[in-house]
Amino acid sequence: MAKKSQINRNAKREKMVAQYAARRAALKTTTENMSVAADERFAAHLTLAKPPRNSPKTRIHDGCEMTGASKG
Repeated sequence: MAKKSQINRNAKREKMVAQYAARRAALKTTTENMSVAADERFAAHLTLAKPPRNSPKTRIHDGCEMTGASKG
């Protein structure tokens, strides 16, 4: 069984991902759109780096739904 602090930390990350998902998606589409001016795309890249570290979806750890354990 995982420690309660790890379970709570992952739950906090999940909440933060949901909070920033729309903003990150909009900025990502701006950075990938080649019809937008280069300086606007660069500004979007800089803005994408400003949200909290735990806001991208890749920071969420997979684990058991019941215990939070990472394996088995």
